[in-house]
Amino acid sequence: MSKTVLVRLFFGLVLFTTVLTVSPASAQPFDPDAYYIIRNVAGSKVLDVSNNGCCNGAWIHIWTYEGLENQQWSIIDVGGGYYKIVARHSGRVLDVKSASTGDGARIHQWDYEGLTNQQWRINWANSSYASYYITARHSGKALTVSGGSVYSNGTGVRQYPYWGPLYLTQQWYFEEVP
Repeated sequence: MSKTVLVRLFFGLVLFTTVLTVSPASAQPFDPDAYYIIRNVAGSKVLDVSNNGCCNGAWIHIWTYEGLENQQWSIIDVGGGYYKIVARHSGRVLDVKSASTGDGARIHQWDYEGLTNQQWRINWANSSYASYYITARHSGKALTVSGGSVYSNGTGVRQYPYWGPLYLTQQWYFEEVP
């Protein structure tokens, strides 16, 4: 088989596995004892804590999945339909920097303080991709790959208004880590 066919086959299997793993009926509640890979639909890169950083303020970006703990997340119910999304390697959560409500605000990791900029709703996208969009409780804005190519390692993740199911930079798969 050619390299192109193998790549298409791999991404097809990832999509098929994801559809089986996460469906609208089974997506919530998440298993609090499990870890998940959060993969962007557009370029198939995953949420990643920059440079495997363990400290408050380490940026969140996308990266090729390498099986590292800074790419694995627990999804913990905090009530009211919201979740904290916790990095496996550091125990810190996804956090909108400075609780900004502005478009383009950066996402980083921070100690969980129970603040609404650290709580996320996971919404069915009603798209043909069997995917979800993730919105911050304090702003209602969606986790978005922004500021670079969806195919490039290191492209940042920010919050923007949800633009609908055609905007794949705002859609995510949740894959349970075996």
